[in-house]
Amino acid sequence: MKYIQKIHIIELIDIGHTWIDALAHRNITTHTYDEQLVIKLVEQIRSEFVPILHQLYERLKRKDSICLVYWKEINNV
Repeated sequence: MKYIQKIHIIELIDIGHTWIDALAHRNITTHTYDEQLVIKLVEQIRSEFVPILHQLYERLKRKDSICLVYWKEINNV
């Protein structure tokens, strides 16, 4: 979760809580055997998480050199 906060600070992601939700859902799906819950989670992945992953991908393509500089800066590298 600390990395989600860090990439939110350097504006690679806009909606930090959605990323935290995605992480929580990932943890839930690891041990879920309830078909109805899985169907619900898949829909949420499609509607909420795929768009933010696509947004991050586009930002990384545009800012790749700047991202590395910021990442090193916030991690004291």
